[in-house]
Amino acid sequence: MLPRVRGRPLAAIAVAGQLAFVVAWAVAGALQTGYAPADQAVSDLAALTADNRWIVGLGLVCLAMSDTAQATTKASWPATAIAARGLPRTRGSMSHRR
Repeated sequence: MLPRVRGRPLAAIAVAGQLAFVVAWAVAGALQTGYAPADQAVSDLAALTADNRWIVGLGLVCLAMSDTAQATTKASWPATAIAARGLPRTRGSMSHRR
């Protein structure tokens, strides 16, 4: 299990990684001949036939680092906290008694 780390550095990495992925997507899409973002998936920019697939690959690495940074920070959103700790059991909840 990874140690829980608090603070702004990991939050900054989490946000920066997501932004880097979006920028990589936009740049690779602009450089790819015939790419239509409304009709084609992002994965088309990372295909073997793509002109600059390394750009999307780098963006995906940044996105993975973002996810890792977010996962190692303390849960700051209620939904994340509930998912991490499990739903609280209340009397009579989820019972199927008749």
